[in-house]
Amino acid sequence: MNRIVVLHANLVFTILLAFGALGVWALVAAALKRSPGQLFLSGFAIGALLVIAEVAIGAIMWAWGLRPPQPEVHLIYAAVALASLPLAHRYARNQPARQQSLVYALACLWLCAIALRAIETGRPPGVGHESHELHELQRGVIDVPSL
Repeated sequence: MNRIVVLHANLVFTILLAFGALGVWALVAAALKRSPGQLFLSGFAIGALLVIAEVAIGAIMWAWGLRPPQPEVHLIYAAVALASLPLAHRYARNQPARQQSLVYALACLWLCAIALRAIETGRPPGVGHESHELHELQRGVIDVPSL
């Protein structure tokens, strides 16, 4: 069961990297007044498959009783992520080259924002705040028993 949790956590970071890179690619294409091109669209499709896999893994975890601390919000982010990509593609394909690139860039960066929010709603309370605890320890706020 732990492996699926790790897979779910790691896949979201893969999605962030992929759509972050695709977003930059589309912004560069827009700056050059070009469409993103077929290679970009292939990457976009692969990214969409990653999102579908992430949601499917999340559904399996849900069926096994593994729920995030904020389940309703987490589910909304999953639904928004699934709906955003096909909507962006449908809208972008009929646009002139530069606008097409801008729509794809916005969709990719939007998905990155949704993924970051999903990470926050899926993280158990207190996890991921180690740097704050380390800072408190360094300041002497937290007492450490001596040996």
